[in-house]
Amino acid sequence: MSYEPVDLLWVLMAASLVFLMQAGFMCLETGLTRTKNSINVAIKNLADFVISVFTFWGVGYGLMFGASMAGIVGWSHFALPLNGEPWLAAFFFFQAMFCGTATTIFSGAVAERMRFSAYVIVSFIVSALIYPLFGHWAWSGLGHGELTGWLGAMGFVDFAGSTVVHSVGGWVSLAALLIIGPRQGRFDAQGRPREMTASNLPLSVLGAMLLWFGWFGFNGGSTLALTAEVPLIIARTTLAGAMGGLSCLGLGWLLTSVPRVTWLINGVLGGLVAITAGCHVVDATGAAIIGLVAGPVCLASERLLERLRIDDAIGAVPVHLACGIWGTLAVALLGNPELIGTGLTRAGQLQVQILGIGAACGVSFVLTYLLLRLVNRVHPLRVSPEDEAVGLNISEHGARNDLADLFMAMDQQAATGDLSLRVPEEPFSEAGLIARRYNQVMDALESAVTKTEAIVRTAADAIVTFGGDSLLVMGCNPAAEAAFGYNQANLAGKPLSTILGGNGSGLMHELLAGRSLEVLCHRADGSRFPAEALVTEATTGSERFCIGTFRDITDRRRAEEILRSSKTMYKTLFENSGTALFVAEADGCICLVNSEFESLSGYGRDEIEALMTYRYFFTGEALETVERCHGLFREGVRRSPQSFEAVFTDRLGAGKPVYVTIAIFPGTSRALFSLMDLSDVKQAEQALVEQRAFFQELFESSPLGIMLLDTEGQILNVNRGLERLFGYGREELRGHFSRSALVPEERAMEAENFFRLVVAGRPFQCETWRKHKNGELIPVSVVGYPVLMEGKIKGVYSIFSDISERKAFEEQLTHQAFHDALTGLPNRLLFHERLERALERAKRRPDYRFAVLLIDLDRFKWVNDSLGHMAGDELLVGISRRMECCLRSMDTVARLGGDEFGVLLEEFGNHREIVQITKRILSVIEEPFIVEGTTVFTSASIGMVLRTREYMTAEDLLRDADIAMYRAKEMGKARFKVFNRLMHENAVRVLRLETELRHAVQNEELRVHYQPIVSVLSGRLEGFEALARWEHPERGLVQPAEFIPLAEETGLIVALGKWILTEACRQLACWDVECPEACGLNMSVNISGKQLMQEDLVEFIRGVLRETGIAPQRLKLEITESVVMQDVKATVDKLNELKALGVALVIDDFGTGYSSLSYLQRFPIDMLKIDRSFISGLQGTGDNLEIIRTILSLARNLGLGVVAEGVELASQLQTLRDLDCDEAQGFMFSRPVAREEAKALIRLLLAKN
Repeated sequence: MSYEPVDLLWVLMAASLVFLMQAGFMCLETGLTRTKNSINVAIKNLADFVISVFTFWGVGYGLMFGASMAGIVGWSHFALPLNGEPWLAAFFFFQAMFCGTATTIFSGAVAERMRFSAYVIVSFIVSALIYPLFGHWAWSGLGHGELTGWLGAMGFVDFAGSTVVHSVGGWVSLAALLIIGPRQGRFDAQGRPREMTASNLPLSVLGAMLLWFGWFGFNGGSTLALTAEVPLIIARTTLAGAMGGLSCLGLGWLLTSVPRVTWLINGVLGGLVAITAGCHVVDATGAAIIGLVAGPVCLASERLLERLRIDDAIGAVPVHLACGIWGTLAVALLGNPELIGTGLTRAGQLQVQILGIGAACGVSFVLTYLLLRLVNRVHPLRVSPEDEAVGLNISEHGARNDLADLFMAMDQQAATGDLSLRVPEEPFSEAGLIARRYNQVMDALESAVTKTEAIVRTAADAIVTFGGDSLLVMGCNPAAEAAFGYNQANLAGKPLSTILGGNGSGLMHELLAGRSLEVLCHRADGSRFPAEALVTEATTGSERFCIGTFRDITDRRRAEEILRSSKTMYKTLFENSGTALFVAEADGCICLVNSEFESLSGYGRDEIEALMTYRYFFTGEALETVERCHGLFREGVRRSPQSFEAVFTDRLGAGKPVYVTIAIFPGTSRALFSLMDLSDVKQAEQALVEQRAFFQELFESSPLGIMLLDTEGQILNVNRGLERLFGYGREELRGHFSRSALVPEERAMEAENFFRLVVAGRPFQCETWRKHKNGELIPVSVVGYPVLMEGKIKGVYSIFSDISERKAFEEQLTHQAFHDALTGLPNRLLFHERLERALERAKRRPDYRFAVLLIDLDRFKWVNDSLGHMAGDELLVGISRRMECCLRSMDTVARLGGDEFGVLLEEFGNHREIVQITKRILSVIEEPFIVEGTTVFTSASIGMVLRTREYMTAEDLLRDADIAMYRAKEMGKARFKVFNRLMHENAVRVLRLETELRHAVQNEELRVHYQPIVSVLSGRLEGFEALARWEHPERGLVQPAEFIPLAEETGLIVALGKWILTEACRQLACWDVECPEACGLNMSVNISGKQLMQEDLVEFIRGVLRETGIAPQRLKLEITESVVMQDVKATVDKLNELKALGVALVIDDFGTGYSSLSYLQRFPIDMLKIDRSFISGLQGTGDNLEIIRTILSLARNLGLGVVAEGVELASQLQTLRDLDCDEAQGFMFSRPVAREEAKALIRLLLAKN
């Protein structure tokens, strides 16, 4: 590649500035991390740069800038020789600095917790695979001025690496952070972030300034030439960095009221990252906007990471990933499309930029995450928790200093609590001075503690000192060691909850208030004891600690517990006895009541106790009894409890029956009265009496027959309903077994099974038959259920209801459901069921044979339309009776619907018998019927299936019988046809053809061909007949004779006819434009019978003529003779409407139908078309000639024109000319041709004339 020396010098200088960024990264990351990890951070910065340069030289450069393999990866320039090509060496130097930058970004994010060996592994992965691979996609060919990577070729723009360098480093950082997790203490137990103290923020600010300075080479050098763009790029870079720092600091300050240094640093760096992608295509405003947005993006990303508990030590992900993505998008959003130079619209450029971001995520995040997960399984990436706590300076590198030694000695003393230990004093250093003063303090402290310990050691109570805030035990006296089972060494440093349990911190508030509390203390062996605790607070300098005194009160607590337990037990027993209780003094005054007595009396406890006597609640005889019993106890005559029933009077004066028990308290004059409320018992007794009366009445008065049996089946009792149902008297049945009296012999086993079922505890319900006294069988519904007493079955109830009427009604409904209401014959459902049974019987019996007939009446619709539906129904009933006479008793004739019948013939010897029966059916149907005084003749078409053994379902049988029946109709009706496989195949073929025809109409496979119509006398072209052709994609050209009848049958002819008419008129209009000499031509279009009967036909034709601009007289509608004769009146009306449009009407295939002269006179027609069969027969006998002469004579007399079709020979044309025929068409002139050939034919035939 050619180059200017000044360009080479500029690239080297820019690369050197980028190299300077490594120092900036080191200062930034070292200052933002803690002192115990600063050496590790510095070493890994240098190490990952060294590794990235070496790896990029050996592998990465070739993968990134080597000859491209399909735009995916490079495959040349590995281990560059770096000789003889200064520009290549300078370009490599510049790109190696970029690779080192991407690698350094990752290492800063995971600082303070990743093993140094893991740094080395990830540095190799990033510089040898991740960065070169994506770099190839985006920047391959950069040194030659043409991007060859797939992403760059699509128009992806990343001028100096917002995505290629910074986002790649950010994605790798995010993948590593998700795997290694946050630093210890970064988040509390609730997931809230805690600030990690930076060791040297001024050093971090210096690092940010160095990075900013190096960025001039990063962005400016990416021009790869010292052009006029360089100062503009550097100025925009500076502006974006400043705006990023301003927006990030301002927004953070606004939100938290604190101007944090890290927000200013990250905002500046975020703005620089964002402008990197598009610094060459934006103006100053765009650069300022990019920087302004980068600040909030950086701040929002940082907050999101904290919410997700992702610990980024220096903010690499917010700065390099988030702002890199924003900068990449900003190229499309704010860049000048002309300067971008990709030729894409702004929306298209945005899509490509998004694609590039996604690709970077895939290779830098997803692939890196998978690789690091794999590496982490084999070689853990994170240091141990112990090493992380010590610091990576020592744990990873063994680096120590005098301050570290001092801290280690202090930690040892703090861990052991040995006040005699002294820290080493290093002379001539700040740490040594601190150590000397610390030892002096320890000397004074040891003296004071020794004196205090002498006092505490001799105390009888347990004394424990602990931290006022931490509640960690600091020391204890011998009494505490004995009480808690710990020696001082084991107890020191443990939380206060060790001896107070989980509620230690909860009690501290009250204890610190100077109160003496009773607490539950825990011993070392797990046992607990009650103690009286008193806490006093003390301070030593700024440290607050507490002194707790604990006195064992186990013996006192035990005595109190015994007394409390006795009281509780008595009170619980008194209150929860379930009986109303009260205690009365010797004079009858009530001194104590329970809640049950309150409920019983209606008085409150405070209204009774010490205020009322039991005389308030007992009167009359009840009071006398109470006083007599109480007096016996009071005088000492009786000591055992006394019980009796009495009436208790409550607050409302209501008397309640109670059961009273009186007992004396030994050694006192007090008596305990127990009152059991008998109200519910008395009510239950009354309810039981009433229930028995109700039940007896229900039993006797029920219209249902009810019978009570014992567990052996003997009748214990019956009601009057059962007497009426079966005719027996009650005494006739008692003591007898129901099976012998009511159960028919054939139902004995059933009744026995039912009885055993109920005796086993399972109710049943069924419908069965039972025997009347006179021997008549009665259909009944029986319900049986066991009679349970105290959980045991003591008998059985059987309830009978007469269902004779319902059974009769069900039989009637069943007959209606399976028989035709008009004829009384089985209906389709019953016929289908019998067919299924016949099929099953044929599977079981090889000798069983059956046949199926499907019968459809011919011309039945004519009877309905002419004589009315009542006559039609009478005819159906008469035919049904005649067919029944033709069949045997084992055969079935069914009405399947309308005028369709089915016949099932079973157990026949040979097929000749079936044919004879079928002929007999045809014969009786053809005999005349007298319907409403009119003699009616009809016939039937019968389809027959004889080989029924090969069928699996009744549906298949009826389908094939239907096919055979329609075949009989096609062959002329009044006959039968036996089904064969050829019929089925033909039906399937027609069905397939119908489906294909529907698709053909939808997919426009149909074409219109045109056959010319010429003047017989002059040979002049008069017009064309439009004919449908079907170009099948597989079968080729399908003849009209094959698909037109099918279209008629399926109704597709209506849509097909409309389409042909529209296409024909459009084509005629096109020819008028393309061939002006064709303006006089007319177009003939066939109209089917179904089209003719469409209500919208006239309006449709009017719309087509208006749309195409064709004069109505140029359109000829051809209608076959058979169609116009189907319904003469309706046809005449429709033809008159069409004639009013101005179109010409032609009778097609004239001479083949049965039209009369009178009808021809009524039809408003213009021409007759002689059928081709008469023209082709001109070479034979003279009959055809006479027919043609007659048709021509008739037409002249009626004033009609004549067209002859099927003219193929010159002799035929001459004959027609001699007979003075008007027009002719046929193969002699042309076969039906496509529109282009027809246009050529127009020019040829008109030119001849």
